[in-house]
Amino acid sequence: MRGMHAKNYPEPTYCHQVITNYSREEGIELRDHLARHHINVDGFLRIGTSEITRLGFKEDECRVLGKLLAYLLKKNEKDTAKVGERINDLILSHRTVVL
Repeated sequence: MRGMHAKNYPEPTYCHQVITNYSREEGIELRDHLARHHINVDGFLRIGTSEITRLGFKEDECRVLGKLLAYLLKKNEKDTAKVGERINDLILSHRTVVL
């Protein structure tokens, strides 16, 4: 998310969220855009990573998800159906909670 309105911290933090720097209005618009692709965030576009960890996403899958998020946040409407299919594939492959 570097360079995409993300707050980049030079030191590691203990927070399991990606916190963006969009305005409230932009955040709401982007929240609704992401929701159409089955990605749930709040109106400030805080993206929690604990859910994908709980569902067993591994590092490579997180990279794929990050690229899909970046694509959607650019609001590029080209190929959004393919992006939606890829997100659905990721979701369906992680239906079981990892304990």
